[in-house]
Amino acid sequence: MKIVIVALCCVLSFCGCNEGKTPDSNTGDNHHHHSHNPQYGGLLIEVGDHFAHAEMALKDGKLTLYILDGEAENNVRLEQESVRVNVKVKEENLELDLKGVANELTGETAKNTSQFSATHEKLKGVEEFTAVVASCTIKGQKFENITFKFEHKDDHDHDHDHDDHDHDHDHDDDHDH
Repeated sequence: MKIVIVALCCVLSFCGCNEGKTPDSNTGDNHHHHSHNPQYGGLLIEVGDHFAHAEMALKDGKLTLYILDGEAENNVRLEQESVRVNVKVKEENLELDLKGVANELTGETAKNTSQFSATHEKLKGVEEFTAVVASCTIKGQKFENITFKFEHKDDHDHDHDHDDHDHDHDHDDDHDH
């Protein structure tokens, strides 16, 4: 009889109360929240509901778009030669056709690639701009108006939002920048 009671206590202890929460509940506690890091030093955004990611990088006037999987870990090839990107720098609009980039190491060709790029003189030295990918088809699904907003990043490290104030506040002199 003692064995039955001990066994029953063990079973009941594993059946504890979950306070009404289920894995599908909409409390925010059980949602699959995680972040992904850009692979190429650019700005990474989600395309669809974790369907894919797009990363855009700008260096020395060269704008490059990378297409990645839903976990932002593996490149995903597009079967298209170019991707149209509309870029707004200050008040000027630039329309760029980012051409497919071949890669001998991965076997990617200019018409079947995960990387697209173009260089424009007016992008050199630019730190803030908005870019909109007009259209691309990723794994058979068409996406339009994928928007990237690049904002200036400070050289010094402090953790607060810059949208609601200017950056002319004082810092301690003994703090290196």
